[in-house]
Amino acid sequence: MNREDTIKTLITAWNARDAGERQRIVSKSLADDFYYSDAHQNEPLHGKRAFLDFLNLQHRRMNGVTTALEGAIQCHHSHAHFNVARKEKGQCVARGTYVADFTEGGRVQRLVGFDGA
Repeated sequence: MNREDTIKTLITAWNARDAGERQRIVSKSLADDFYYSDAHQNEPLHGKRAFLDFLNLQHRRMNGVTTALEGAIQCHHSHAHFNVARKEKGQCVARGTYVADFTEGGRVQRLVGFDGA
């Protein structure tokens, strides 16, 4: 899978209704030593399991909110930059910007999110 496809697949994990589907996506998209940080976390998350727990909690808290890619994914070397919109009932409730780093095998090793686009 190329880097853009990996990002697009990972975004589907935010929207997956089934916890098993989120786990399948996380397992194939993320490096074992995955690192995640955003402004809403008290501290960074380390590992696939921690990120999956975060996604499951987000799904319960924000049921009905979808996450969609906004614009193009910009990639160079082993890095990517992209924007997302979070929508509820068709209305944008939040936007975010992410920077991702990839392993040589094309999995996301590090994902850092910022509020706003």
